[in-house]
Amino acid sequence: RDLTLSAAGGVTRLQALVADPPAPGAAADAPAELTLDFPAAASVRVNDTTVDGTVRTQTFRSPPLKPGQTHTFDVRASWADGAKKVEWERKVTVGAGERSRLQ
Repeated sequence: RDLTLSAAGGVTRLQALVADPPAPGAAADAPAELTLDFPAAASVRVNDTTVDGTVRTQTFRSPPLKPGQTHTFDVRASWADGAKKVEWERKVTVGAGERSRLQ
């Protein structure tokens, strides 16, 4: 699915790619995983923790989750798009053993 974000004077497009859920019978606890790709170096906070925003692609994992459980990543970021500042905020819920990617 595509996420289109409006910024003052322009539009930034981030595409959310979600992998298939884990195979049936995968009963082991597993973390949820979120990978973020930003178009430029950004100021980034994930679940109220500041992370290195100079790395444009980053992957975050939840603690191990039981099958059927989910974890919500609260992501806030801002970056420069030319002379404009883009501010972005999303809550991304990912299930045990699943991967999601925002780019």
